[in-house]
Amino acid sequence: MKVEIQLKPKAIFFILLLIVLLLLTASLTGQYFKFFLGHDYVFGFVKKFSLDGEANYPTWFASFLLLSCSFFLFLIARQKRGMKDPFYKKWFVLALIFFALSIEEIAGFHELIFMQTRYEFGLEFSGAFFFSWVIPALIIVTVITLSYIKFLFHLPRRTKFLFILSGSIYTFGALGFEMLGGVLFETYGYESFIYAFTTNIEECLEMIGLILFLYSLMSYLETLGMQKTLADIPTRSPVTKISRPQASQKTATKSLSSIRP
Repeated sequence: MKVEIQLKPKAIFFILLLIVLLLLTASLTGQYFKFFLGHDYVFGFVKKFSLDGEANYPTWFASFLLLSCSFFLFLIARQKRGMKDPFYKKWFVLALIFFALSIEEIAGFHELIFMQTRYEFGLEFSGAFFFSWVIPALIIVTVITLSYIKFLFHLPRRTKFLFILSGSIYTFGALGFEMLGGVLFETYGYESFIYAFTTNIEECLEMIGLILFLYSLMSYLETLGMQKTLADIPTRSPVTKISRPQASQKTATKSLSSIRP
């Protein structure tokens, strides 16, 4: 018995975008209550739906998107290895990177880097590099980009365009707006609406970039012929009746009789 899991990339793309829109609306509503009405809790609503918060609904959703990208990258990597594709290892590395990012999104290691460099080691940066974790992040992104140029240009034109577009949106949000947020944090402080609004846009861009990348992966899988069936699960009846054909028994009896002395 085959269990077929059929995906519809466009439908999933728009559903995920709708979720982002709802999360953004909820987060901005919470910021309105906090900064304009003076209610920073509202039965936990503000904290649970803040896009800049940790260990809340938007954080878990972002981690889910990263993990989903890792899953589809792994599927492509397996298919490419079977096809003897020279770039299959690149797909596996990408799958590991996104898996690590999904964990980091929950754990918040980049915040620890900021706290350690600023308060433990006394390395204070200002302006666009106020959040010091963007410095190693920029280096890592540059190294990965340069090492994947040849890989990128071997892809089909549409997939290549979607990869570049989604990566640009994600990086612009994660690093570009984070650097802008550092300037605003230093100027207006954490408890300011302009900083909160900027972080909302930052997280929103990251999610949109991930959703577009996920869509490009699902569409690429479609071209590889892996879209129709993702899993073949063998099943058997819980009760199996074992019966011996009567004809076989009779034949065996006759054969034994014929060889008796």
